[in-house]
Amino acid sequence: MKEWTDSLSVTSKVRRVGWVGLICNLLLAAAKAAAGIIGHSQAVLADALHSLTDSVTDIAVILGVKFWTAPADEDHPHGHGRVETLVTVFIGLAVGAVAVGMGVEAIRGLKHEPEVAPSGIALIVSLLSMVVKEALYRWSARVGREVGSPALEANAWHHRSDAISSIP
Repeated sequence: MKEWTDSLSVTSKVRRVGWVGLICNLLLAAAKAAAGIIGHSQAVLADALHSLTDSVTDIAVILGVKFWTAPADEDHPHGHGRVETLVTVFIGLAVGAVAVGMGVEAIRGLKHEPEVAPSGIALIVSLLSMVVKEALYRWSARVGREVGSPALEANAWHHRSDAISSIP
């Protein structure tokens, strides 16, 4: 991990990525909810809830970077880097929970035929979500590597898993 020699720069870069991810997740959640309702797609509606919950990991990054980049003090002579480890573990657990949830929903979906066939808007919003989430993955991963932030890289992989889960 890089030394946090330029904490203000690192903090601002990580926060920028976190805020953009948060805003995108909230906008995607709203778009998916509307498309799920209008397009009669339970899958897209469930994906809307998933996008809304994804905001939690973005908030963890936004709030966490303030703590893990804090300089060493009397109580923490080696710094606060372990906070980033906790945020990274939290994001990993969130991605694991999403994977389990996707598996459960897939199994449930096999048991029931949809009452109404989903319309094209559900497909369009799902494809848009894939593009946005893949772009967020690439940007978050690049910045995460650039600043040496495992938490940001973990959140990038969360974006990638969301892109995959949005495949219609």
